[in-house]
Amino acid sequence: MARSLTVKHDEKPATSPLFTGFLLISIGWLMLSAFAGFAAELGPESPSDTPAGILVE
Repeated sequence: MARSLTVKHDEKPATSPLFTGFLLISIGWLMLSAFAGFAAELGPESPSDTPAGILVE
């Protein structure tokens, strides 16, 4: 008689703590870098923001 290929037990879907930690750290880093970029756009212009270091007043 042929064996059945169906699963005979239930498995609860779970995420490993290592993967969960990685996701939390990576999303936090993404949010932190977005905030830093946004804050840099709001700040005053520095000489490196202008072409060839020419200051525009």
